[in-house]
Amino acid sequence: MPHMPDLSPYYIQKIEKTEEGKQLAKERQAARKRVELYWSRAIEHVIERNQAATPTTIAATLGVNPQPQTPQERTALRSLYRRCDRGAAHGRFRAFYEYTTQAHGEDVPKDRRRQHAGKVWYVSNFVTRIGGFQYKHKALIAHVRETFEKLDTFDLLKTDTELRDAKPLLIYDLYGKLGEERLAIDCNRTDWPKEMSKKCRDWQRMVGNDRYEFPFPADRYLWVMETEERAWNLRDRWAEDGLTAGNFLVSWVGAFSPYTPSSILGDVWLWAKDETKQSLRRE
Repeated sequence: MPHMPDLSPYYIQKIEKTEEGKQLAKERQAARKRVELYWSRAIEHVIERNQAATPTTIAATLGVNPQPQTPQERTALRSLYRRCDRGAAHGRFRAFYEYTTQAHGEDVPKDRRRQHAGKVWYVSNFVTRIGGFQYKHKALIAHVRETFEKLDTFDLLKTDTELRDAKPLLIYDLYGKLGEERLAIDCNRTDWPKEMSKKCRDWQRMVGNDRYEFPFPADRYLWVMETEERAWNLRDRWAEDGLTAGNFLVSWVGAFSPYTPSSILGDVWLWAKDETKQSLRRE
């Protein structure tokens, strides 16, 4: 049998660090700090500009695949999630969880017990808690806004906060221009299709009234739902109410992502004229 080296830890001899080795260690530590500072500032910027965002939206906005396919992408996503948790723990922004864990089973070890579970939303510290802030709605708006703003042809004109301060008769969640086309965008989570259809009829009446100068006119009125089922429900309601004009379109969150912003321009929009999906691209 050939001779094998001794692999016990006592065989390893401690080597004194040279000045060159100490300098390399300092340079590596400084590089790690720069990387952590870059990611920390990038995450805070996304949360502060949108007021609230989900980890999925933050990842897609910063170029991390929210649906990883390779080991490298899975590692990058886990690192980003840990940075988000660390930032919330350090008080850079707040974290709201879907529910709080009240008790654990007897067989769950202490190191695996969790205080919170379910979905999480990160909210900026600059947002006050007064008035029942709807962070879930804000996170939905953030998903749509970040997707549109990654397009070179989109220009955001007004946010929902700016529109509320202007106090128009109809308030959108986003108002911008896609090329030369003005878009009014609404994100909805809980309203009934009947209520949303009524708002569309009011918008159509105000925009079409030449005697009334509507402050924020638009060429298309876009709606974004949380699920595909709610999007089809609104589309069917439009068909019942006769809102078959091509300026009413509805989609859902899972149909597009800030990670691939061009997906929002594809055939992911429903309209009341027929059941074929439409694109935002003008021929």
